[in-house]
Amino acid sequence: LDGCCDHRAMQPDEELHRHAVENLDRADALLLGRVTYEMMEAAFRPPPGARPDWMEPFARTIDAAKKYVVSSTLDHVDWNAELLRGDLGNAVQQLKRESGKGLLVGGVKLPLALAELLRRASLASLSTGWNPSPGQSTPQRSTSCQAPWTTLIGTRSSCAGI
Repeated sequence: LDGCCDHRAMQPDEELHRHAVENLDRADALLLGRVTYEMMEAAFRPPPGARPDWMEPFARTIDAAKKYVVSSTLDHVDWNAELLRGDLGNAVQQLKRESGKGLLVGGVKLPLALAELLRRASLASLSTGWNPSPGQSTPQRSTSCQAPWTTLIGTRSSCAGI
């Protein structure tokens, strides 16, 4: 593994979506980067019937979830979302103070940016999950996905090998 994860390069399965629903249920809101927000909205905002039945519980859960989107290029968001701009560390600290259960962070670049803030002691803690895509990264993706000072605390494989 080169540390890269790319939602578009994997074959999601029912087990992965069930696990994602469990994670969403343990959070007050999602914190997403622009690319992940746009990808998830395109995949899970369409009406029921636009995807396999086993994806519907996840689609309903993510549709209802509060979302914060970190982006300097988007002018507006909807889909129960709010744009975050300015100092990322301050914005996340404020959200953490307001949050009861916590925030679920999604994406590739955003978790790495938050991990860098953690490394510089701008954040107190960060827990993230990765869906690696073995053999799927390009050199550009691989470089942007590495965080060599992070510590693996556990793994969970799905039937699809993710």
